Amino acid sequence: MPWYLGSALRLRAEVARKADSTEPGRLRASGYFEQAMGVLSEIGAENELALAQAGYARLCRESGDRDKARRYYLRALETLERLGSLAEPPVIRKALAELNEVAS
Repeated sequence: MPWYLGSALRLRAEVARKADSTEPGRLRASGYFEQAMGVLSEIGAENELALAQAGYARLCRESGDRDKARRYYLRALETLERLGSLAEPPVIRKALAELNEVAS
């Protein structure tokens, strides 16, 4: 049951992030991501946790916090690569490269 809760919170956070880019909307999405990461971390659901971390990184990037975005992207990438995920790592690598371009 906790996996479903964590997954649902992650998806709710993604929807909130896309639906409302205002400050209150970003705060709401951030809260959902944090709850999702807490639940997923507690039960050891690494793949779903990494997806939540990547989503949170996107939110941080959109909010202008490049350092936090980079940290969460790197955490997600490390886990997903270790687990052998194929789809998400290239997306995260591209986002990291874009963060580095903006910083240059």
